[in-house]
Amino acid sequence: MRGLPHSKSCFVCGEDNPDGFRKKFEVDEEGHVILRFNARKSMQGYGTVMHGGLQATLLDETMGWATAIALKRMTMAVEMTIRYKKRTPIGKDLIAEAWVATARSRLATAEGIIRDEEGTVYAEASGKFFPLSIEETKFVDAHLIYDEDDARVFEFPRNREVVEVPV
Repeated sequence: MRGLPHSKSCFVCGEDNPDGFRKKFEVDEEGHVILRFNARKSMQGYGTVMHGGLQATLLDETMGWATAIALKRMTMAVEMTIRYKKRTPIGKDLIAEAWVATARSRLATAEGIIRDEEGTVYAEASGKFFPLSIEETKFVDAHLIYDEDDARVFEFPRNREVVEVPV
């Protein structure tokens, strides 16, 4: 397993986001992206059940990283389907895992799950992801933090110069 870069402000991987998960993604040798997490009480929908929208966020980000690795470009979700299979518990060690189903230059598809260590699947998802342009990918990459052993995701030379991308 190798770590993936993270950011300061992202809701999922942002190390300085007090409201977010503040967790680091990893990738295995098969290209599966893994995120280990434990949802806090503030992330509940009701009772001891994790909010479904936050589960969707984790699946979106995990599948997004899997497709970014496959396409060597940052990607964005254009369609996502989620099936909630069981109530996802608060306060339990869980794993979001995603992998690429298809990767073409103009669109990639991915699948993902939220599961526990024992293999119980709480949610599953599939999605379609559009690759960003090289300029947009460079913009995102310039804002990422790479630890020493992190996997290099993009193939262009890393340039710390921040490129402005029109919205």
